[in-house]
Amino acid sequence: MGKRSDTEALDHYFSLPHFERVAAALDKTLAEPFTLRRLTSAPT
Repeated sequence: MGKRSDTEALDHYFSLPHFERVAAALDKTLAEPFTLRRLTSAPT
Protein backbone atom coordinates (compact mmCIF):
# COMPACT_ATOMS: atom_id res chain seq x y z
CA MET A 1 0.00 0.00 0.00
CA GLY A 2 1.36 3.43 -0.91
CA LYS A 3 1.58 6.35 1.44
CA ARG A 4 -1.70 8.21 1.89
CA SER A 5 -2.22 11.90 2.37
CA ASP A 6 -3.46 12.98 5.80
CA THR A 7 -6.94 13.55 4.39
CA GLU A 8 -7.05 10.14 2.72
CA ALA A 9 -5.83 8.45 5.90
CA LEU A 10 -8.50 10.16 8.01
CA ASP A 11 -11.23 9.36 5.48
CA HIS A 12 -10.13 5.72 5.52
CA TYR A 13 -10.03 5.57 9.32
CA PHE A 14 -13.48 7.12 9.69
CA SER A 15 -14.93 4.58 7.25
CA LEU A 16 -13.75 1.58 9.30
CA PRO A 17 -16.45 -0.45 11.09
CA HIS A 18 -15.17 0.25 14.60
CA PHE A 19 -15.29 4.01 14.05
CA GLU A 20 -18.73 3.82 12.47
CA ARG A 21 -19.96 2.07 15.66
CA VAL A 22 -18.45 4.85 17.78
CA ALA A 23 -20.04 7.53 15.60
CA ALA A 24 -23.45 5.80 15.86
CA ALA A 25 -23.13 5.65 19.66
CA LEU A 26 -22.17 9.34 19.79
CA ASP A 27 -25.20 10.25 17.68
CA LYS A 28 -27.42 8.60 20.30
CA THR A 29 -25.55 10.11 23.26
CA LEU A 30 -24.70 13.69 22.31
CA ALA A 31 -27.17 16.56 22.49
CA GLU A 32 -25.98 17.78 19.07
CA PRO A 33 -24.80 15.80 16.05
CA PHE A 34 -21.20 14.63 16.07
CA THR A 35 -19.06 16.75 13.76
CA LEU A 36 -15.42 16.60 12.82
CA ARG A 37 -13.50 19.79 12.18
CA ARG A 38 -10.27 19.48 10.30
CA LEU A 39 -7.79 22.11 11.35
CA THR A 40 -5.33 23.62 8.93
CA SER A 41 -2.26 25.75 9.42
CA ALA A 42 -2.72 29.48 9.37
CA PRO A 43 -0.99 31.24 6.50
CA THR A 44 2.33 32.78 7.45
